[in-house]
Amino acid sequence: FEGFAAEVAGMGTHVVFQRADGATEERFVLGEWDTDEQLGIISCKTTLAQALAGHGKGEAVQIPAASGTETCRILSIGPVPAKIIEWARGHSDPAQANTD
Repeated sequence: FEGFAAEVAGMGTHVVFQRADGATEERFVLGEWDTDEQLGIISCKTTLAQALAGHGKGEAVQIPAASGTETCRILSIGPVPAKIIEWARGHSDPAQANTD
């Protein structure tokens, strides 16, 4: 995921968004089989990742919610940080991964 474009949400991006209730969340969109709920890592095949895909900072996006969909606003999009790349390389605890 190093070197992936990060101008719009999609695979290989770090997305921060604000839900309709004001709660801010961050997700790391990785490959089809990647997921770790505690770290905020989601597969690019999830409904959430697909709803965010192609949208940029400041855009309002319809995302899945408990009762249908809700509108969120994308606050920022960036590259996946080194600690998450290390997780993808097989380190189960990114806090212990070498981020040099």
